[in-house]
Amino acid sequence: MDGPSLEGRASFRVEWSRSRDKERFRYDPEKWLANAVVNEARVQWVGETSAAHYVTDADGPQDCLFADVGHERSGFFFK
Repeated sequence: MDGPSLEGRASFRVEWSRSRDKERFRYDPEKWLANAVVNEARVQWVGETSAAHYVTDADGPQDCLFADVGHERSGFFFK
């Protein structure tokens, strides 16, 4: 947190699968509501600084356990 740091850059490539599995989540005690499309995504990333270069392991696992895209609202904006 208060240690040394370097400026860096990170890039992500996300390939979303096609899905029609729409879900609605609601939790009234905290006035929370979300609409989401549950699907899968594969992500590749590259991160680099002047001292290091990191990339996604191409030989690593290719399975995706969970991914979703959606809209969430809570608190004051809840209707």
